[in-house]
Amino acid sequence: MAYTVTETTLAPVADIHSGTGTHRATNWVVNPSSVPGSTAMTFAGLDEQVTTKLFAIAAAVVPNWFGVALPAGLSDFSRPHIFFHPTPGQAGYLDGDYANKTGKWPELFYYMERLGYQLDGARRNQVLIMPFMTEQAKSGGVLPANWHSIVTQILRRVRADIAPRVSSPISIKQLVVSSFSAGIIYSDSFRRTGTNINSVLAEVWDFDGRYSSYRAISQSLHSTAGVKAIKYDQVPSSDPDAYHVPLARWSTLVNPPTSSNEVHGLIRDFMFLDAASVTGVGSVIDSETATSADTGTATHSASGTHTTTLTATASHSGTGTHSATATHSGTATHSGTATHSGTATFPKMPPSPSLAPQPAAYPLPGAPVASPSTLAALPGRVSPMSFGQSLSMPVAPSGSCCATTITGLVAAAATTAQTAQTAITAIAGEEGTCKQG
Repeated sequence: MAYTVTETTLAPVADIHSGTGTHRATNWVVNPSSVPGSTAMTFAGLDEQVTTKLFAIAAAVVPNWFGVALPAGLSDFSRPHIFFHPTPGQAGYLDGDYANKTGKWPELFYYMERLGYQLDGARRNQVLIMPFMTEQAKSGGVLPANWHSIVTQILRRVRADIAPRVSSPISIKQLVVSSFSAGIIYSDSFRRTGTNINSVLAEVWDFDGRYSSYRAISQSLHSTAGVKAIKYDQVPSSDPDAYHVPLARWSTLVNPPTSSNEVHGLIRDFMFLDAASVTGVGSVIDSETATSADTGTATHSASGTHTTTLTATASHSGTGTHSATATHSGTATHSGTATHSGTATFPKMPPSPSLAPQPAAYPLPGAPVASPSTLAALPGRVSPMSFGQSLSMPVAPSGSCCATTITGLVAAAATTAQTAQTAITAIAGEEGTCKQG
């Protein structure tokens, strides 16, 4: 049976995600060159952007919601990436709420921002798709038999938004399948039973599946002649089977973790960017041409509410200034600010559906990062990101009880990396005091 997929919208959920739309933030990211080996990894600030979308099937099947995350400058619509979240029952998502998407289900969309920012940070030409899976649908529901039609419809709609003048048929050339924690059970079922999946499956990514109740599946996952496995775990070892990132390797992160549970969440929050930098699927998006996925570019500026008729590619950057990423065809109306900036922080995420308590988020506050540097490349690793740039995101919005104190701390930040990190830590402390009060 064929299912029709249509695009819909999702409103923001306070302190969890920003809903569908285009979002920008400056976040802590891992330096990919520091991930191999066994020494402490390094981290720095990076401006990132993601466009998040939601697609739905009207039938009462599982899955019938699909989150999508698109990096800025996406131009390849032939290399989708299907990500499987952990089994949701352990985090309070009820199968009985799934049909109407009540309860916690709208919160699960947070993955699209969290992973999409990392995909953008690596500048990787992939379309990230996350099916919303119930606890009972460990065999994949209708996805294995219908994945090609569902994914193709999503890719066609995404391309229509970004490159409306392209009308050639969508052809899937390569597929990545990834999962976090217990989500490897969905990944495994899908890869074993998906119709004709072996003809396009190129890579499988596993983010700490070894720490879940399905660790045996993770341990048995290895690269083959046709499919590359990219794995991250907490094993304190230097064997080549996976990238090992146990507790000790996170010591240089601001507010470093203190337990394996916290490391589990951080593998989700940081290693997706690393996998996107070592993958062989999808080209690296050229930052200089990232704003032009289609012929023709429209730039316009105005304040207040305005209506303009465009047929071109445009993105939004800055308050009231729009130039290059969202596609406008016909009449587009913009009211006020067209960008999503917020407070330069990741939204506070709900408890991770992985049996691990939610670790602290690692956004950069408004302090500048000193000592600019560029990622050093290792063989087989791309390093398109430039770290250490000045951060442009605002601090907490007006009304924050510690806005004055934080502003003072930011202004006092020195020009060395160590003093900048000290200021960042102090800011985080001030914000924590506000929330407690």
